[in-house]
Amino acid sequence: MRLRENVVEGFSAKGLPQYFIGNRQGKTVMVNLNPGMDAEKADEQWACKKKSFNGYSTAAFVEYLLDQHTNFGLYDKDDQGEIRYDEFDVKQAALLTPWRNSGIALPENPDWSDRNVCVEAKTRVLCDKLQLELVPYASSKFAINPKKIHLFRPYVEVLLDEIFSQPREYVLFASAIFERIFKDYNKECPGTFDLSKPVVYSNVLKEGGSLRGKCKVITMTYQGKTQKAMIAHTFPSQALCRAFALMQKYGQFCYLEYAKINNA
Repeated sequence: MRLRENVVEGFSAKGLPQYFIGNRQGKTVMVNLNPGMDAEKADEQWACKKKSFNGYSTAAFVEYLLDQHTNFGLYDKDDQGEIRYDEFDVKQAALLTPWRNSGIALPENPDWSDRNVCVEAKTRVLCDKLQLELVPYASSKFAINPKKIHLFRPYVEVLLDEIFSQPREYVLFASAIFERIFKDYNKECPGTFDLSKPVVYSNVLKEGGSLRGKCKVITMTYQGKTQKAMIAHTFPSQALCRAFALMQKYGQFCYLEYAKINNA
């Protein structure tokens, strides 16, 4: 595939693609770069699983995939049959906890030290929002060859089709890389992404620390419709992987910046 020229670490070309997770009618949309899984592991999972689909019609297979992706938050269980604890998904819940009227049934003041609270928050954030992936193929890392960035344009268009399929309350893009990708997309479709507003920085997230939150509000225009969105630059920070209270603080900063700016 030509996209292999773009994702330096390579990605799974055999595993089932993951276009979305959760509620496609969700009021809140969060967009990641791609599913974070080792490519070889994703390929192996499909190799083990594909025999179980013998005899499936195409329609039945598609129905199965839609159910798996819509209800992934309920099906994602550990070897003991319990809902699996996942730090990345708890981190998403922490980011989105302060966002009012998000359509996600998250507690207002969660105790992130309580594993049961984290698992419930993870389940709700996966089930209640719409999670999209720019590239639906799994890889453990995501790096861009700047000379091939134009290869992402068709994938951006798929995102726009899904996001604008109905009104959304909030749209977040969970990486600074999206800004570079959107600048390139504008070369082919000028005016789709208004990136003119400045990046804003929070105060330090932890007393005595140096990490500041960073985000940017943008406006998307597609097929005559306009939608405000946010690029959450700091969300992928390794310093916030398990620091859920700090991620919630960053989420509050992002929400307040988002709320300041009215849609055009």
